[in-house]
Order: sequence, then C-alpha cells, then structure tokens
Amino acid sequence: MGGADLTRLDGGGERPAREVVAALGFDRPVDGRPRVVADMVASADGRAAVDGRSVALGNAADRALLRELHVYRRVAPRLDRRHVDALLQLPSSAQLLLSSAEALHNLHRLLPPAAWERLCAA
Repeated sequence: MGGADLTRLDGGGERPAREVVAALGFDRPVDGRPRVVADMVASADGRAAVDGRSVALGNAADRALLRELHVYRRVAPRLDRRHVDALLQLPSSAQLLLSSAEALHNLHRLLPPAAWERLCAA
C-alpha cells in the first residue's frame, strides 16, 4: 500500500506519513511504560457532507497515518503465576476467545504444560 505525503501547514513541504509518525516518538516509552495512542477521524454524526452528499470521512492522508500508527502491536502477553492459577480454576464450561493463531501459539509457548492441558480440556 502506498502512503500519502502530508503537507506541512507551515510551508515546510511534504513528508511521508511514516516519517511524520516516527518524528512523534510514540514508540519510545515514558517512564519505562509503553504509550497508548489513539488516532481517529470523526464528526458529530459520523458522516461528512460534501456538495450536499453524504460521504465517508477521511482522506488518503488520514488513512496513511492510521496505517502507520497500527491498530495494535503484536507482542506476547506477560503471564505470571496469578494468571496460571486463574486458568487452572476455570470451570470445564469456560470458553476462550482469541484474536489470531499467533495468540494461540503464544499461549501454548508461555503456559506451563498443566495449564495448557487444562485450557485444552475446557
């Protein structure tokens, strides 16, 4: 997917969305903690009107920025003993919802064998 160039409002030319997002430094932790960033395109009623017609919000620059910011980062969860203990106490009727095969792989890799077996038995 090609990115859109963003035009600086101060007359400083155009910059690719990737460069703009990198300059914001959102990937650098603050006080050792990761940042949570929200980016959205919105209006009062969820629509925009152009020439009297209802149209989608946003433009190529908005979409390029949203692609660069990512919806989420794919990182394995940090599991400690309390997570494992809670899993071992689940009733047999428990259900697990995961977002991807990668999430399932991470659980299989990180859980102790007894906890993985319990999860598979539920």
